[in-house]
Amino acid sequence: MNRHDFLRLAASFGFGSLISPFSAFTPKKKVQNVIVIGAGVSGLYLAKKLLESGCEVTVLEAKNRLGGRVFQNDTFHDSPIDLGAQWVHGKNIAYRLAKKHDLRLYEDHKNDLLKVPFKQEMLSDLPPVAYDFIRRVQQQSKSLEDVSVYDFAKKYNDGADFLHLLENLMTDAATSAQKFSVREISKMTSKLRTTDFQFDNATMFGFVSQVLGEAVRPHIRFSTEARAIDYNDKTVRVHTVGGQIFTADKVAVTVPITVLKTGALVFSPALPTEQAQAIQNIGMDKGLKLFLKFSERFFEQGIFNGKNAGYFIDPTKRNDRSGKGMLASLVMGKHAEAYYQDSEKALERYLAELDGYFGGKASQHFEGMLAQDWGHEPFINGVYSYTMPGWQNARTVARQPLNNKVFFAGEAMNTRHNYGNVHGAMESAAATLKEI
Repeated sequence: MNRHDFLRLAASFGFGSLISPFSAFTPKKKVQNVIVIGAGVSGLYLAKKLLESGCEVTVLEAKNRLGGRVFQNDTFHDSPIDLGAQWVHGKNIAYRLAKKHDLRLYEDHKNDLLKVPFKQEMLSDLPPVAYDFIRRVQQQSKSLEDVSVYDFAKKYNDGADFLHLLENLMTDAATSAQKFSVREISKMTSKLRTTDFQFDNATMFGFVSQVLGEAVRPHIRFSTEARAIDYNDKTVRVHTVGGQIFTADKVAVTVPITVLKTGALVFSPALPTEQAQAIQNIGMDKGLKLFLKFSERFFEQGIFNGKNAGYFIDPTKRNDRSGKGMLASLVMGKHAEAYYQDSEKALERYLAELDGYFGGKASQHFEGMLAQDWGHEPFINGVYSYTMPGWQNARTVARQPLNNKVFFAGEAMNTRHNYGNVHGAMESAAATLKEI
């Protein structure tokens, strides 16, 4: 199975390549100081560009580290592994920034071809029914009622095998087929395919820490959780959980959409009703990034359309000399629910399934499991955003500035369908920078 030919078109809806080459904007008029709430990718990118334009910048970060959903583990494998975003999807703003700083990238085709179990067979490609479904969506794109992918699919094919395949195809969309907009699919499938790039001698977290974090770090207040934003007066006041008050000309909110949805950040005056409703209707589900480590690499190809995870792919780099094997998955939807119910039994199911595909070698060579549970990570509480049925304009409404004082950025505020990834977070920050 070729992930570029299908998953980039049909499942990885947040990984589109249709972007514009944002340049280094400067604020349209002199702004003396700006508070950026959140030191994830979007907040760091925005803060860096504001500093370069001469602004005074203070970044308030609730966690004790930078990076947000970009982080790494240094001990599980012989070399660091990314616990969040890992690949650069296409020659986009993140790719160009990496090249500008002489970070080596290479085209990663290791997982282009995967084995696909379907109806008691092991296929080397997706079954024709999957491609037929996507063609049907594309053909009806102009007349589609904006229902869920699941509801649309059931009218086309309600077979259990097909619906299970559909759920797994939605893995990289970070939700289930019952929650994702079918009209969004019709737009995303028209995008060009992208090439996945890996960093040669770095991680995504290393890239973010070096290229964005080094300049911004002196301006970050770690372990400082913003609680309220008062934009009634000429200057904006940000109140923290610890009782501190920070003031600025402008405030940029770059926190995950879950923080806004739960009301953990209070606005005074309150958000306009339409904007508050739009925020509630940008989806973001719980889930985890899973790693299984083995004493040797006993597999030539990974697996797509698993029983207990959408896929098992090889996340290692081309220069990995450990001699060990590793399989990774983004565990979402019903698979995540099963993991949360009992993680030990979930591991047993993963190994039993892989044993069936690889002649018992998974259990024989198993060394350990690492699960980064983004769904329960403090101040994040989810994987990344997705588009709900009937709410394709939610991001446009949700990111509207408040009285030209409070602005919004982040992957969930990307209005170009590039949500759910690093370059989308940077794009959103660049757009907000232009507004400021």
